[in-house]
Amino acid sequence: MLFNKRILVVLDGGKHCINAINRARTMASKTGCELEFLWFGDPSDWHTVEEKICALDNSCQIYRQASTTQVLDTVQQLWQEDHFALLVKGSDPRHNSQSLLTPTDWQLLRKTPCPILLVKRQQSWSSGNILAAINPLSSKEHQLKHDRSVLMLAAFIARQEDASLQAVVATESPMQLADPEFMVPELIKKRARTAADTMLTDMNLTTLPLHIGEGPAEYWIAQVAGEQEAALIVISSRARSGIKGALLGNTAEQILDRLDTDVLVLRPGLAEQMPMYH
Repeated sequence: MLFNKRILVVLDGGKHCINAINRARTMASKTGCELEFLWFGDPSDWHTVEEKICALDNSCQIYRQASTTQVLDTVQQLWQEDHFALLVKGSDPRHNSQSLLTPTDWQLLRKTPCPILLVKRQQSWSSGNILAAINPLSSKEHQLKHDRSVLMLAAFIARQEDASLQAVVATESPMQLADPEFMVPELIKKRARTAADTMLTDMNLTTLPLHIGEGPAEYWIAQVAGEQEAALIVISSRARSGIKGALLGNTAEQILDRLDTDVLVLRPGLAEQMPMYH
C-alpha cells in the first residue's frame, strides 16, 4: 500500500482548506491512514475549518493537531521526527495575483521532503481521468526511473478510484534541438511515441491513452488536462534554484496556476522508497 502511515493536512484558512480536508478524509478512509492537521496563518480564519474537522466521523483517526507560524520549518521538522506519507493542502487561489514573493504553495513544492497533493477541486476523483505527465525522451536514467514512478503512482490511484489512466508527453520545440536531423516536428513526435510505447509496454500499460504535443510542458500538459477534464495530474518536480527559480518556478508550479485540476507532485528519489515500488 502506498499511503501506509499518516497524511499531513496543512491548513491556512479559507474555503480551499475545506477541499483539502475532504480529499484527505477520502484518502484516509480508503487507505487506513491517520490524519494530522497543521494550522498556520491568521487564526481568525480557522473557525469554519475547525467545525469541518469536528464533523469528521470515526472512519478517520486524527493523530494530532498543531499550529505554527513557520510552516516550512515545521513541515521539515515533522518529517524528520516521523516520515508522513503525503502532504495535502488546498491550493491557494491567490497565486495568479502579481507578487514579488514566492507563493507558499510553490515553496512547499520545492522544499517538502515527501509527495505533496495540492487540491483545487471539490469533485471526487472517482470515474474521472487521472493524468500522468512523463518525459520518455529524457537522456537521464534517473529521470526515466522517476517517470516510471509517476506512472505507477497514477495507476495505483486510478485503480483505487475506478478512474481512467492517461499519459501526457510534452516534446521539445524543434528550435531547441541541436541536431538538425531531429528538428522535424513529425520526427520528434514519432520518437516520443516510440519511447513512450516502450516505457508503457515494460510496465504493462499498453492500453493507456497517450497525448503527445509540443511544449513548453506547462502549456501542453495544462491544455490536455483541460481538454480531458482531468481530475488529477501526477507529475515529477525538479525545482529551479536561484533567481530563475524565484521568478519562474518549475513545471509543476507553472501547471498548478494554469488549471483547476488537483496536482500530485513527486520529488526524485522519494517515490522509489515507498512500499508499493519494492
